[in-house]
Amino acid sequence: MRFCHLLSVLLLPTLIAQAQQPGATSRPSGDGPVRPNILLIIADDLGLDKVSAYGLGDPRSRPATPTLDRLAAEGIRFTRAYSYPVCSATRATILTGQYGFRTGIRDVVRPRSRKPGLPLTDEVLPRRLTEAGYDHSHVGKWHLGTRFSGGPKHPVRAGWNWTGGLAGNPSRSETYWSYEKQVNGETSKVKDRYLTTDTTDDARARIAAMREPWHLWVAYNAPHPPLHIAPPALHKRDPKTAEQTRAREYRTMVEALDTEIGRLLDALDAETRARTLVIFVADNGTPREAVVKPFAARESKGSLNGGGCNVPLIMQGHGIADERRGSTSAALVSTVDLYATILDLAGAAQRGRVDGVSLVPHLKGEAVTREYVLAESGRMVMVTDGRYRLVREAAGGHSERTEFYDLSDAPEGSDGRNLCPPVADACPGALGPDQRQAFQRLEQALDRMLRSR
Repeated sequence: MRFCHLLSVLLLPTLIAQAQQPGATSRPSGDGPVRPNILLIIADDLGLDKVSAYGLGDPRSRPATPTLDRLAAEGIRFTRAYSYPVCSATRATILTGQYGFRTGIRDVVRPRSRKPGLPLTDEVLPRRLTEAGYDHSHVGKWHLGTRFSGGPKHPVRAGWNWTGGLAGNPSRSETYWSYEKQVNGETSKVKDRYLTTDTTDDARARIAAMREPWHLWVAYNAPHPPLHIAPPALHKRDPKTAEQTRAREYRTMVEALDTEIGRLLDALDAETRARTLVIFVADNGTPREAVVKPFAARESKGSLNGGGCNVPLIMQGHGIADERRGSTSAALVSTVDLYATILDLAGAAQRGRVDGVSLVPHLKGEAVTREYVLAESGRMVMVTDGRYRLVREAAGGHSERTEFYDLSDAPEGSDGRNLCPPVADACPGALGPDQRQAFQRLEQALDRMLRSR
């Protein structure tokens, strides 16, 4: 007995050190569930119309996205997932689990601005994951901090164990081959290194360095402008073609992104991949300059129409029931749900006000009821129940602009016709009985949510 006690004392430091080594796996004891690694991949400015698995529009105008198509074929593809119509606001919903009217982030955060960025409370995602015992890293675009809120140190202050990438988008004087990059709060200039490839390299390095279970937030800048022809090795477009349109440049960037996501996933060996849930989402829809027919340019990034905030969301890997693999879900979901989902996967209880709901039951084939989702842009706000969509001024009362859509009558991938007349306050009087009832129901739901501040 005395010998066993002495042996345990001698071995304990070694066992602790091994558990802290990169790549070490932390699992609950006994019969408890294995907490998965959680790989979140965020694309910038990528609509449903640009992911082949969604099958929208003319196949000849879509980029080739075999990596994303394979994720969808092996996982769950959500068709009614909503984001905000611009990047910063969507990222804030994922990081906090709250809508923008609570966090103050309803629009684009300008890194060089003197205005405050995202408030960093104890409830932001990396701090909660630290409490849950997860290792974690942020790679790629941040776009939530300003000079007033810490500048390049803002993601460090958010609590990430490691962070590296751009504060926002490449500036007017920068390109995807020349840009300023922040790593753990320190800024350096990068030249002759393609940004999408650099993000993948950082992400692969973090996978090798982190202990399990881990969360890796990978936020690609692509295919956000500046638009350009991506390196030929990363896309399938003929570089000799005379077509030098913005839409063609965008397609090469999407194909390069898909190629690099494939390389990122290749960093996971079979055993690690089996313990990892991959979540792919876009922060908003396709930019106006890359929209091609039959989609309307007005239904694009920055718009509260479907083309601006109905985005691709795919989940694949650990925890998905066999019967759900390769399935499509028409459930109404939002990027605000990803916060609750990641905490649920990590075994962390929700605290305080959380607007989202966990999507983990979807992975098991269980129903999740969500009546409405909300998105904002400036003073405008959108609420939808999946069938109808209402857009109006957030303040309520008299609204100079009100839009109301019956999505069941709209062409695929479009909102269809605004059923409200152009005269202010003419809705809902101009609607039929069923549509008027739906209009009033959405308006009441929106007012309830906005009053719950």
